[in-house]
Amino acid sequence: MKTLNYRSDIDGLRGVAVLLVILFHAEIQVFQGGYIGVDVFFVISGYLITRLIRHETLAGTFRFSRFYMRRIRRLFPSFAFTLVCSALAAYYLLSPPQLERFSDSLFFASVSLSNFYFLLETDYFDLNASFKPLLHLWSLSVEEQFYLVWPFVLVILLAKTPRWAVPVFLLLAGAASLYLNGKAIDGLAFLQRYLYLDGPATIFYLPIFRVFEFAIGVGVVWMERRPLPNKLVATICSLLGVTLITIAALTYSKFTPFPTYYALLPCLGTALVIYAGPTTFANKALSYRWLVGVGLVSYSLYLIHWPVFVFYKHFKIDNLNHLETLLLIGASVIAAVLMYRFIEQPFRRQGRFASPQFSKKLSLAAVSATALIALLPQTELFTSGANVKTNVRFPAFLEKYNDPHYHYLWSHYRPRERVPFEQSDARILIVGDSQSADILNVLMEGGVGRRASVRTHELDIKCGNLPAPLHIWENYAAALPALKNDPQLSGTCKTASKRFLEGLNLKEATTVMLASLWK
Repeated sequence: MKTLNYRSDIDGLRGVAVLLVILFHAEIQVFQGGYIGVDVFFVISGYLITRLIRHETLAGTFRFSRFYMRRIRRLFPSFAFTLVCSALAAYYLLSPPQLERFSDSLFFASVSLSNFYFLLETDYFDLNASFKPLLHLWSLSVEEQFYLVWPFVLVILLAKTPRWAVPVFLLLAGAASLYLNGKAIDGLAFLQRYLYLDGPATIFYLPIFRVFEFAIGVGVVWMERRPLPNKLVATICSLLGVTLITIAALTYSKFTPFPTYYALLPCLGTALVIYAGPTTFANKALSYRWLVGVGLVSYSLYLIHWPVFVFYKHFKIDNLNHLETLLLIGASVIAAVLMYRFIEQPFRRQGRFASPQFSKKLSLAAVSATALIALLPQTELFTSGANVKTNVRFPAFLEKYNDPHYHYLWSHYRPRERVPFEQSDARILIVGDSQSADILNVLMEGGVGRRASVRTHELDIKCGNLPAPLHIWENYAAALPALKNDPQLSGTCKTASKRFLEGLNLKEATTVMLASLWK
């Protein structure tokens, strides 16, 4: 059987994808849809991995052990290096709450579950994405989960089913994934009611909603069995593919529901470019040496660029100017080239690094390093670093902010909402949703809380902004979509409203303060 030909244009396409992501992260407005570079990567991965497995399976040379060893050689060294460097930077630059959350993300990244962690962390109290150093690793987790499942499915299909089974399986799996995207963006009831997951965030992070992207890449492997009739058609396909990717990168934004059907543009565009072959005008342009060079270091560049941006923002604590943005991109490229030269390449070279003995040692080292990185957040280095009182990184005077008199969180007072007021001439009742935390902190840090008795009453934001008197509840429920679509929730809100309006604290308060997101 013929050997697989190297295609420099695919490396060039990788270069385009990583540059789009970097320009998006650099907040270059023209490329506000640059995040579609990740989807280009997914299609390329689906194509390359499937092409390799199918080629070796039909030749009788495929071995799971060899496949996963190649994945370890390719992915793990630079990945581990990035995690360790990020952990060191986090310890010195992040505040205690930020370091605590970074520690959690570090653990999940080390076991390739970043996408699940950031999905569960995505809520009203979520930190700004621009300050999460490992946020970008969600896509690597999705890809690694694909590597874990698809090889087994593909080998079984190739060995045990007719030739047409794989294309049919791809069509069904891809269609189901795309259908679920559409349902989830409209709001799958079980996501919100039973799993407490947000629809848009769920489809963004969970792999099942990305299956159709990998399936498109996989499908190109079978499409190549029927080559395009001539170079003109191939050229049209290639130019159309580049156009679709460009349109998505330039017109999409953070407000575009994604992936959903919008992901079809960059994914089908990528598939068309690959299917067109390496000889068209557009594909030859992708083979330019500088672009191929970016593609070769794209993995290291993707890994390192986001921590570079995030930690610099933590250091500066201000918006970046154009010069700083340019310098950070340059620093990321230099770091990526060094990682590629001294970390990626040595582990992928032939010779003694390819021997079975070295492979066993590398596997053991990868497992050990993963365990160490996963346990790092639990060490005293990080647990003390995340605690203000025992934090060796900050001046001693900051310890006072560990005192409840200086830092009252809404959650601190939440269990006391039914506790009667203390004896005081000033009895303040704060009513509202999580915005009330700001009011509470102002009162306490301003000293009012020491002279007055303060209590809180929390409202579920699904029930509206304020407790409603019972006689208007029918009209109120009809006006709120959450209540109108969920009679059970309506009854719960009515009960909560009654409890508050008839409560002792409302009767005894001398001042009632209202705070809400005011939807």
